[in-house]
Amino acid sequence: MTFGATFALPGGYRADDGTPKLAGRYAFDAFMMANTLAFIFSAATVICLVRGGSPSFNRTSRKLHTAVAYNLMEVSVTCLIAAFALGVFVALSPVAPKTARAICVMSGILLAICKFAENWPRWIILLPSYCVRVGPLRTASLYTGGANMNLFCEYWPFLLIFLWAAYGRTHPITNVEPPARPPSV
Repeated sequence: MTFGATFALPGGYRADDGTPKLAGRYAFDAFMMANTLAFIFSAATVICLVRGGSPSFNRTSRKLHTAVAYNLMEVSVTCLIAAFALGVFVALSPVAPKTARAICVMSGILLAICKFAENWPRWIILLPSYCVRVGPLRTASLYTGGANMNLFCEYWPFLLIFLWAAYGRTHPITNVEPPARPPSV
């Protein structure tokens, strides 16, 4: 899916030179980075799954490849959902900005539910025992640090996507003037 989205870009292409119409916009640059990361991590997932299922590797190596594939798959899905939301935002924001924002928010909620459904119930169940064992202030500190670390581990692809889009817009290399065209006769 990410491979196809790279060549069927939101907004289409300019007829005169074949470049993407929306190139240079922050959301478009973020979409391209998210789409690229989704492709790279899904390809790495497939490679690890193939190695994890191959009898030519020893059992320890196969287990390691399977575990790595699971983590790569989570990153790939995070990037894929970000690419979907950004692609919709880029295409819809000029004509239906509220709908575009709603789709981005719903995509973010989906990620939050999927990512935190695994950890938060366990944290809530363990909260009373932590309060008794280490005290409420230490528990609050541990939970805050744990939540922040969990957020970073789950959402680091967003940092890469959006920081790269910002870097690409301000870096002098991306502001190079296109070559001058010869005068038309």
